Amino acid sequence: MKSFIFYFLLSLSYSTLFSQQPVSIHLTEKDEVPDNEFYNILEDSKGYIWLAADKGLFRFDGVSYKKFQHPDQIGLSVFQLKEDINGAIWFVNLSGQVFFVKDDKITLFNTYYLDFKGSLPSLMFEDDLLVLSTSVKLIVTNIETKKVVYKETNFGQSYVEPTVYNKNLYYGVDQKLLKLDLLTFKKKEVSIKYLGHGLTQNTRFSILDDNFVFYLIDDKGISFYNIDENLDSNVNELEHNFPNTRIVISKIIDNQIWFCTKKGVFICEVKYDNLEIKRHLFPDQVVTDVVKDKHANYWFTTVNNSVFIVPNIEINQVPIPLLSDKIIMTQKGNKDELLINTLNYNFYKYSYSSGKVNTYSFNKTPEVYFSRSINDGYLVYANSGTYQFNDQLKITNSFNARGTLKDLKVLKSNYTLSAFSNRIQITNNLNKKEVYSKDIRGYKVFYDCINDLRYFATIDGLLVLNKDLEEEEILFNNQPIYIIAITQTSDGVLWCSTFKNGLFAIKNKEVIKHYTTSNGLLSNTNRYIRATDNNLWIAGDNGIQFFNRNDNTFKNLTKNEGIVSYNYNGLEIIDDNVFVSSSEQLVYFNEKCVFKPYDTPEVFFTNVTINNEKQELKPSYNFKEEASNISIDYSSIGFKTNTSGQFEYRLLGFNDNWIATKNGITNVQYNNLLEGDYTFQIRNITTNKSESKTKQITLTVTKPFWEKTWFYLLIGLFFLGAIILFYKYQLYRREKDKNTLLKQIEVKNELKILKLENLRSQMNPHFVFNALNSIQEYIISNQKDLAGDYLGKFADLIRTYLEHSTKGEITLQEEISTVNMYLELEKLRFEDTLEYYIKTSNDIDTESTIIPTMLIQPYIENALKHGLLHIKSDRKLWITFSKNAENSITCCVEDNGVGRAKSAEIKAKSKNLRVSFATKATESRLDLLNYEKDKKIGAEIIDLYKEDGSPKGTRVILNIPTSVI
Repeated sequence: MKSFIFYFLLSLSYSTLFSQQPVSIHLTEKDEVPDNEFYNILEDSKGYIWLAADKGLFRFDGVSYKKFQHPDQIGLSVFQLKEDINGAIWFVNLSGQVFFVKDDKITLFNTYYLDFKGSLPSLMFEDDLLVLSTSVKLIVTNIETKKVVYKETNFGQSYVEPTVYNKNLYYGVDQKLLKLDLLTFKKKEVSIKYLGHGLTQNTRFSILDDNFVFYLIDDKGISFYNIDENLDSNVNELEHNFPNTRIVISKIIDNQIWFCTKKGVFICEVKYDNLEIKRHLFPDQVVTDVVKDKHANYWFTTVNNSVFIVPNIEINQVPIPLLSDKIIMTQKGNKDELLINTLNYNFYKYSYSSGKVNTYSFNKTPEVYFSRSINDGYLVYANSGTYQFNDQLKITNSFNARGTLKDLKVLKSNYTLSAFSNRIQITNNLNKKEVYSKDIRGYKVFYDCINDLRYFATIDGLLVLNKDLEEEEILFNNQPIYIIAITQTSDGVLWCSTFKNGLFAIKNKEVIKHYTTSNGLLSNTNRYIRATDNNLWIAGDNGIQFFNRNDNTFKNLTKNEGIVSYNYNGLEIIDDNVFVSSSEQLVYFNEKCVFKPYDTPEVFFTNVTINNEKQELKPSYNFKEEASNISIDYSSIGFKTNTSGQFEYRLLGFNDNWIATKNGITNVQYNNLLEGDYTFQIRNITTNKSESKTKQITLTVTKPFWEKTWFYLLIGLFFLGAIILFYKYQLYRREKDKNTLLKQIEVKNELKILKLENLRSQMNPHFVFNALNSIQEYIISNQKDLAGDYLGKFADLIRTYLEHSTKGEITLQEEISTVNMYLELEKLRFEDTLEYYIKTSNDIDTESTIIPTMLIQPYIENALKHGLLHIKSDRKLWITFSKNAENSITCCVEDNGVGRAKSAEIKAKSKNLRVSFATKATESRLDLLNYEKDKKIGAEIIDLYKEDGSPKGTRVILNIPTSVI
């Protein structure tokens, strides 16, 4: 009897559960879904959605899909999505290949084709252990070492697939349930009586509050059982009314068991010994998997109809048979009823308690303005007239239209407040007489029964009449307020929503509070408001809000939380259920459980482009001012996170104020940023006013060095320094020129002195004495002619020396002539034992070649004095001139004297250590002549030796730079 009652009650509720469908979003190819056939779905720890499909593995970030495929992967289809403790995503294929994805890189872990012989293994984890199993084999592998740590084969007929829980592996083989400790690999088992005639499907465990629920499917149908975690209790069979259909997968979500089947999803709870179906979702779909993401969206994959998303499981559709029709108005009827008018002239009455829908179709084509419940019937106001219906939606009366009626309120005192397109009025229902009328366009009427006040929302503002019908206008800041909806909370406060100025709270005919988007509203335009006790439900342009008067807070329902459309045409409350209609559908939700916890999606950067060049993603960038065009793309992981809610950004260093983006915009661009340090910040602000963690990128913009202040300062300092250096250089140059001039004067003076010294050395007493002795000897011997000739030569030589001493340069011919005169006189001194030779090469023009004066004669004098003087006979002297290079000649003075070593030895014996005055003067003069000259006079003295090593003379080589006349 108990079982019968249970099944009877379940059968009564089953049709209601079947029809109670949540509002869902169907993702198809038009939404860029990459496949139509999906096997598994997973949300990873970062919030990405992973999809195992017939065409491969895909990852969805809320905006786009990314495919992952290994080059060695056999086939496209993948299955068994799992995430390990390190955040890697694992999957398998029919070829026994096991892969994982880590840091966007896909890796082939191993191939188990021979182990499972083409069967698709289930895949599980426990810390660093990978568990793979089919009906023929169980393999436990260490992930790090890839070593198999446990293996079991020859299962026979496995009826419960393995499940990992609390470091144990639970599975069923034949008529036994087994518990395998994954640390010690010890087993525990319990027997189960199985009365079926043959299992038709491998089944699974569902772990609910440390109790294991499992099922068996045989040729007679499906059976459900439960047992405790330790397998200590008896296996208990559960009562149920679960349909006989194939279960694809089972999951625990919200502490309920969700069975994905060929006939949709069954949400079940275990109470006592019963498995109760609480809801049945998507009955016409083959659902393969379900996941609840961190934003409380429910994702359902199907085998042939892509993906469905339920943003809020508590928001349900009312099964109005609209077909191609559209709702134009929804209003509350009697008790738990809703009155619905449609574009195709249908009038519906929906009963929430029974779920029944009654329909009436107008034969004509009236434009319906609104519906009202009167006593046990209904009034429908249209352009063609006013119609009265009974509770079976049969017309009992009709009236001619008297204008376009906008709103109406029937008072218990038998008065009716009316607002027409051209007037407002109060009518006595007993005698049908107007007790108040005013020619003005009306919108809404409301009766404040607490304070006995009558309100009219008109084109000119909000009017209020007391019981004596005395009229007064309600103002705010001395301005009219324009109302489109009115309601009243139980504390007597009147709440009025406006066309564009938010929400006004009115008490005792005065505005006591004004709400706008600045203090909580989602929009300043709110077409519908309804009161529940002291709280409000508000339907506006950007969502639905619940206003809690006690703590003065707003809770929001937007598209991100499951509201499909903001184009409302009705808001009504029945008990704790809020009904909202749009042109496409009528939905409802329980006000106590509709608000889901919401984790604000974390924003992240997807792309950074500088000067049209894509950059590697990093926390900071440095670039030059001429390349300061920067584009930053961002996104959030999660469904609709880029279209619901809102991003806010700012660029510190440029603007400190947060700037809100438009929905769907996920890019910010800056052009021509000036030099400086900037920080770009982005955050996600949801309609629940919660904000994500702020993400940022630092930007450093630099000018070209030639545009920087320091560069101009440096240039200024450079020019200033250059001017100072130039000035100092000029002073230095002037001082140097002055010193050079003084030096030149000094050198010239020294040259003059040296010339005199040379002259004095050349006219030394020995030379003069010998010359005069020779002249005297010629005179005594009465050789007057020779004496005169010799005296003339001596006088010519002295005169030539005196002339040359006044010159700096002479011709080579003049120098040769002077040397020849000198040697002729010296030959007399050596009593004709001296032979000399002067030879000049033919390529030297002696008449035009200029050399320094009195340069060669001192070396000839040294040859005579130190070399030839000390030999008695065969004295020879060679003087040659040859062209060395352009503007340079070589003079060679060579004698066959005793050499410099013998001469020094003779000089030492004579105890005359005085340095030759002519030699010293010649060296000093060479230094002066070479002073500040590029081409210098070179002098080289070479000692000549015979084959036996004895000296045979001295050679002096002079390299003399020349000039040309």
